[in-house]
Amino acid sequence: MGVPTIHQIKAETNRLRGALGSRDANALLRCYSELAARNPLLEGRTSSTKPARRAFLDNIEAWDEVLQEWILVPGGDPDLLKELTVAEGGEFRFRHLLLMPVWLSAVGS
Repeated sequence: MGVPTIHQIKAETNRLRGALGSRDANALLRCYSELAARNPLLEGRTSSTKPARRAFLDNIEAWDEVLQEWILVPGGDPDLLKELTVAEGGEFRFRHLLLMPVWLSAVGS
């Protein structure tokens, strides 16, 4: 998959924030699948415009909100955390979220 357009990233971010707002675990897992299909390091390195970098940064911030306000809070959703940390195809799914600091440096935050 190539680098997504600004509109695609904004739409993904909106879906992610919608999942957070409604606490819809299935919608969140679909968002995670979209995230896993992307190459955020390539995105960060090839985003030459300020609006593109802002769109990627907004997406990263939305994932941080999901983690801080839903998944990792005391009394958060243990089933969702388990779903995101179970190995899939030999890789831990949560690794995409653990790459956020690398993405932030790539997009110049």
